[in-house]
Amino acid sequence: MLVNRIDPTPYVRPPRIAADSGLSLAKMLLMMIPNKPGPGVLMAAKLLTESVTTLETVWNGQGKPKASRDVRPADWRVDRAWGAVHARLTAWGIFPDDDPDRQTSAALTERLFPTGLDFLTLSYPAEHAQSERRLQIIEAEGLRDDLDHLVGESFIDELLEAHAAYGEALGITKPAEAPEAKELLVEPLRELGEAIVTYSLQIIAFAALSPDNLAPAKRALLPIDQFRAAASRRNAAGSTDDSTLPEGAPAPDAPMPALPE
Repeated sequence: MLVNRIDPTPYVRPPRIAADSGLSLAKMLLMMIPNKPGPGVLMAAKLLTESVTTLETVWNGQGKPKASRDVRPADWRVDRAWGAVHARLTAWGIFPDDDPDRQTSAALTERLFPTGLDFLTLSYPAEHAQSERRLQIIEAEGLRDDLDHLVGESFIDELLEAHAAYGEALGITKPAEAPEAKELLVEPLRELGEAIVTYSLQIIAFAALSPDNLAPAKRALLPIDQFRAAASRRNAAGSTDDSTLPEGAPAPDAPMPALPE
């Protein structure tokens, strides 16, 4: 009789993963194998190890992307650029109400900064989208000449360059990865997903064998829960980057964890 059931529903399908996040998840699972896993879990772990090796070989040889960039410098740069534009527009408020430049700057401030600089506190992808939207307004409504006059041409040039660099740092405006490399990863990534599901179901069966197995089984499945939670946070932030790892996850190219004897 099964006395320590773990609901298998969340584990019959793998989390949404890319090659690098899949390698990280699999290695995190292998790090958390119960100390006395039993033959079923151990066989599934060996299958998972083989799938990791296969995907890692292809990823290193064909599909491995360049190391991710630190987005923070690009974020700070675009924050400073928009902050300077806002400050220089609002500075015209020292002139009389009927001053034409003050009136134009007030209209531009209202159009581009209806909520002030709040958008600079959003998540990186959301902030980039808001920055892009404002630049589209500038172009579509022909506001560049007024901004060059009231803010300064060099400031607007810096804003445009900062925004472009921000998009590159986020991977939004970079050329997409070559289709050939992605296609090479499809099959080994699918096999890894199946191995993760097989391993998860063996852990669930292991949990049902003894009351003492329930806690280590839940711990063994925790990486899947953490990766799903990370994916939910990305979706809420509007990000499509599947490679972002949860806190504490090993790097995709970390050494393969050793299996229990």
